[in-house]
Parts: sequence; C-alpha cells; structure tokens
Amino acid sequence: MNLHLFDTSEYIYSGSRNLWILRGGMQTDSGYVDASLPCGSLAYVLNTFEEWGGENEVLVHCIDSPPTYKRALHEKYFSGGYKGNRSTPTPEITVQKKMVPEMLEMIGANTVTAPGYEADDIIASIVKYYHDDFEKIYIHAADSDLFYLVDEKVEILPLAGGFDSLQKNYSNNKKISPGRHIYLENWKSVVRKGKTCPRNVLTFFKILDGERGDNVPAVSYEMGMKIVDSIPHSEYPLCGDNEYLREKIKIAVNNDEKVMAVTDLIMPVILPFKDVEIFESDLDMTKFMNMAALCKCKYAHSWKYTANEECEAFINKYLQIYLND
Repeated sequence: MNLHLFDTSEYIYSGSRNLWILRGGMQTDSGYVDASLPCGSLAYVLNTFEEWGGENEVLVHCIDSPPTYKRALHEKYFSGGYKGNRSTPTPEITVQKKMVPEMLEMIGANTVTAPGYEADDIIASIVKYYHDDFEKIYIHAADSDLFYLVDEKVEILPLAGGFDSLQKNYSNNKKISPGRHIYLENWKSVVRKGKTCPRNVLTFFKILDGERGDNVPAVSYEMGMKIVDSIPHSEYPLCGDNEYLREKIKIAVNNDEKVMAVTDLIMPVILPFKDVEIFESDLDMTKFMNMAALCKCKYAHSWKYTANEECEAFINKYLQIYLND
C-alpha cells in the first residue's frame, strides 16, 4: 500500500481561479448581481482522487489551521508577524479555503487537521508515525520545510498530474510544475535551485539563513559560526533527523532563546499521534461525481452522474456568502 499526503492549502492557492460556477442572477444585500462562484481550487483538489487514487493508494488531505503556536513564538522574539510579509488572499481564495474542507468532509474523503498547526506539521507527524506501515509515502507539496523527510521510502511529488503523467514527463525531459519530484537519488541536485546541496542539510542552511517567505530572520553571524563549527561534514547526513539537529544547535548556542526560536519556527512541529491518526475513508461517489461536475473537474466530462441535493445546497450556501462579501 502507498500513502499520499496532500498539503491541501497549496492546492487551494495553486488552483486555477478561472473556473466558475454560473447561476444566472441573484438578489443580494447589494442588489441584483450576476451569480457566479469561483471553483478552480475545488476542482484542483477533486482532481487528486482521479490522478492518484487506486486500489493500493491511500489518500489523505492535510488541512491548515491558523498557526497559533508559531505565531505566538514569533511574536515573543521578532517583529512583523509569522508569515506577516505575505500578501492578503483574494476573496476567491478566501471563500474556497472555507469550502474545500467542508466539501472533503461531505464527500467522505480522509482529512486530517490539527487546530493551531499547519499542514507541514501534520505531514511530518504522519510520516514519523506511519513510516513503516506503507511501502511508499508520497508527499504532494512544494514546501521545502518537508524536503528533509525524503528517504528510500518517501518522495516529494508535484501537485499536478498522476503517475502516468509523471512517467511521460520523465521520458520527454519536461519540467513538472508546480512543485518538484524529489527522491533519494536526486536530492542533492534538486532541493536548491541551481545549487548542489549536501544530503540532509537544507534545514540546517535555512536556520543559518532564515526563511524570508515566513518572515523568520537569520541567526546572527556569531551564533551561525558556533552552529557550523559544531557539526562536521561527516555528520551532515544525520541532520535529516530534526531532533538530532535541534539538540546539536541547542548545545552549540548554549540554548540561546532567539536561535532556538528560529529553529522551531523553521522545523515542522511533531504532533501527538492522536492528533494525526489516519482513518479509513468512505468516498461517496455520487457526491464526489456531482461536485466534480459542478466544479468542472477535468475528468468529469466523461462521467454520468446523479444530481445531489446536499451538493446543490452546499454550492448555494457559499454562493450567497461570496456574493454578499
């Protein structure tokens, strides 16, 4: 059996915004308007079941919640807020962030969320607890914080396409986008664009350099040199174990609070097993096919489906929310 872990938020943000559900006109608080609802992100998420699903494939969507733990940690030591330099999501993205988790629950998909933590924390925790229970684990995410998880059983896959698409791109030497395919043999040459990165030290480098995308500063030069001196090249492969790396850093900087804050802001949080336990999904194919057709999932044009009242009510509810907002 293979396990597929999806960073669902990345699918929401990467999903095309040029797909819309059209419902003519509608009376809103602002007057009579054209009634249309963005659904590109929903379609992108629904595609995953056709692209990666199968008899021996277990699919789990990992869903972000507001990162209260890391926000509080960042606020204590730094300014600007955790991920505070990112642009405000558009209304199209905002409404679909609300819709996707509810849709996945409605169709019976296997989802995991942990209040206060992000999808990369959930994914890293699931890999830790379930590593030996599956033949292969595929992580569908572009977040470099997860690259340290790659080993002989764990691979990072691009967001789009299925196994067939992956093989075709290999044979034609085509670039796969968005995201990268990272596995044990190509790790050194792929994880840093245009650079060769020694095996398992990407997280190590990010702690030294900071993480601009998350508004996490670099450690000071003095502290950086202490960390570098504490880890000889012969121990670089061990840095893929975040517990090992964190302990080495803690000793090197004498548990300096700011350095440890940088470390903990960059490393995924390992959650208790009970918070990330995987259960069997029970996909409702009637609802799945109906939602796929409504959202113009690229596979839906060849299906025969039966309209579902719950799916229609779901769309109408969010259509009202979107138009009134």
